[in-house]
Amino acid sequence: MDQETVMRASFIEKQLGEIDQHIELLDSQIIDLSALRENLTIFSESKEKEILSSFGRGIFLKAQLQEKIMFVEVGSGIVVKKTPEQTLEVVENQLGKLEEARLQIGAQREMYYSELYSIIQKVEETKNKDKK
Repeated sequence: MDQETVMRASFIEKQLGEIDQHIELLDSQIIDLSALRENLTIFSESKEKEILSSFGRGIFLKAQLQEKIMFVEVGSGIVVKKTPEQTLEVVENQLGKLEEARLQIGAQREMYYSELYSIIQKVEETKNKDKK
């Protein structure tokens, strides 16, 4: 096996490791947003006037709902008022972008696996020729 083939296989393995880490991160974010979507759906349909509000680090407060308006950070520390339905729309949009990114990275991953498999086949063919 020549040096260039070894370097290419090593590069592909490194890329695959990075892609796998990226996919794990995306999967985690997709799970979190999916849970948020479910909670928003339940909240928007609920008639309850009292909720448990997270204060942070596993601490919750009972809170009385005066209105179903949410304050959503839209970037750079900017917060805007949104209804649960509007917030759900934002979450759905983010979820769609993450799922699209997951598909693209998955396709890239398959391309690298295919190339690595091709390299392995060539190495095996070379070994078999050398044995004869």
